[in-house]
Amino acid sequence: MEVKYREEQVITSPYVTQADKMAVSLRHLADRFLKMEPKKQCFTPEEMTEMYDRITEKVCRGCSRKSECLERKKAEHWQLFYDLLCTIEGYGAELNKEMKQHLQRECIQAPRFLRESLETFQEAKRILVWNNKMVQSREGCAAQLDSFADMLCHVTRDLDASIFTDPPLAKKGCAAFQKGRDPDAEFRFFCG
Repeated sequence: MEVKYREEQVITSPYVTQADKMAVSLRHLADRFLKMEPKKQCFTPEEMTEMYDRITEKVCRGCSRKSECLERKKAEHWQLFYDLLCTIEGYGAELNKEMKQHLQRECIQAPRFLRESLETFQEAKRILVWNNKMVQSREGCAAQLDSFADMLCHVTRDLDASIFTDPPLAKKGCAAFQKGRDPDAEFRFFCG
């Protein structure tokens, strides 16, 4: 059984062939890891909409100004939500005075809207950070798998180079086995 590889080296050992197949499989797995979901630096518009809907569902459900805020002034309400998230990102839970006043002017349930926004944003940010750590771990695993595949290929090349055949000795051995055993016996000697 002869298999040709890209280095134009003919490999005759089944052990080396199997190890090379394993290395190819490891490289394929590493490529799969690298092609999975990449790191994200910010939220998608869909995620922002989901956060907005979740907050308005909790806060604005029983509000007397719900129709005014969510239907007539939807663009201003969205802008308020976006500005609030930007301020939370910059200042944390303690908003600057200007943003607090703006929020209180626009929303009669400002403290509750702020609290729900903080909780929702922090939870979404935790998920984003966690997913990015998983992506980073996956990239590290892919690099290790690729390195292991390279090491396995080098070791198997050394193994293949250390395997040799001695045709006269093989003929003697075959003749001895043909007298009473398997006539197609094959001899392989491994020297360490």
